Amino acid sequence: MDSSGKKKDESEDKLNSAAEANAQLYCESCNKDGIRLTPQGYCQNCMERDNCYKTHREPSPNAETDELERGDMVGRCKGLRTDGGCFEILTIKYSEDIDVQIPSDKYDCSIPGATVIAKDIVSLCDFSNSSVKIVDTQLKKTISEKALPDCPDNLALLPNDILAVTLSDMKTIAFLSIPTELTEVRRLEVDGNCKDLVYHDNKLIVAFEWPGKVQIMDLDGHVYKSVEKDFYGNELKSPYVTHGAKKNIYISDSIKSTITSMNLNGEILKGYKDERLVEPCGMVVLDDGSILVCSSGNNKILLISENLETTRVILEEKDGLYCPWSLTLDREQNKLYVGSGKKCNFLNVYDVYAEAIV
Repeated sequence: MDSSGKKKDESEDKLNSAAEANAQLYCESCNKDGIRLTPQGYCQNCMERDNCYKTHREPSPNAETDELERGDMVGRCKGLRTDGGCFEILTIKYSEDIDVQIPSDKYDCSIPGATVIAKDIVSLCDFSNSSVKIVDTQLKKTISEKALPDCPDNLALLPNDILAVTLSDMKTIAFLSIPTELTEVRRLEVDGNCKDLVYHDNKLIVAFEWPGKVQIMDLDGHVYKSVEKDFYGNELKSPYVTHGAKKNIYISDSIKSTITSMNLNGEILKGYKDERLVEPCGMVVLDDGSILVCSSGNNKILLISENLETTRVILEEKDGLYCPWSLTLDREQNKLYVGSGKKCNFLNVYDVYAEAIV
């Protein structure tokens, strides 16, 4: 029996469900009212999503309520629960590779940016083929693709099912709508070669290279703060950024091989250097504040403690790494996805284990 039609339907359903899954991060009462506000907090005990205290109702009187910020919510509602501290207990093991190349690609892929947009759905930048792709990690195939006028470096998921994509040479951030097959809805011109970005609280944190800097701006491009130096006083050269649940921003510089933390006001807090940290780029912050960082220059991924004082190698070349450049974590499925900065048609998939997983 021919199952090709069924598989096509499954892919389309998965793509459509990506928007629905992202919408679930909004307060349910807000959705019913057509407001689509992000929740102000979840109850840490009952884990109810419908808890937008400031808009609709007070927390349930039947449970002690401890509000969590949105960055914590996604990780703690389901899947990985690393509240006890994952620096010592985290284990990551190779699972498989997913071929993300499609027939229309002219070149071997390179994946400098990736982000989970829904359960089992990853969006990635294919720099070599100047496109953004959506990959169904369960079907193990690319299910959607958008050609772009420039090579994309990275992307971030915004509210209302929008992807913000950096187009460095054009000095532009493009905004793509996921529900409408990655239709470009607008562009934002910026004042430099933007290569990385992360979204937080209606702001974009954007990294630029040559000259290197990190800017905190609103969605219209108004810059609140610009940082040009790392913790050690070095001028930033080729920075990458990520944001932690505890309101810290982390900056890795692949030229200087440093990591710097700062707060949302742009105040520099701490720095980190280590001989095992070579050309660091993509990062992801775990719930306890520990940081996974790609050390692309020696084919390793390091786990650095929240206080930026200790580190351990958690993945290396024997685990299938090939110039690791981008990281994204599916917290619900306990999967880590790693993209290569060199020509490689595969997205590496790893299983994430911790003693505190429930």
